[in-house]
Amino acid sequence: MVFFSILFLKIGDLNLTSYYLYRYAFSFTFYFHWLISSVVNFSLLALCYHMSNGIRHLLWDLGFFLELSKVYTSGIIMLFSAAFLAVSNIIRFYFS
Repeated sequence: MVFFSILFLKIGDLNLTSYYLYRYAFSFTFYFHWLISSVVNFSLLALCYHMSNGIRHLLWDLGFFLELSKVYTSGIIMLFSAAFLAVSNIIRFYFS
């Protein structure tokens, strides 16, 4: 009988421990949601930059935009397209 009471006391103690763990994890996400969303948004920006620059390199492999002035122009277009893709995905995420 004593064994079962000690066992159930320990199970209850684990339940309280998990309660406090979830409570602190929730408070972290509640108070630092700006940090989490900033990390996600900067990761999305890096992904859009990488994808846009990959398309630019594919165009270079095909022989397009190889003159120096067109290289600069394609770089500026690539930066604006990466920013546009990231902002449009962020807007789509927050308003869906």
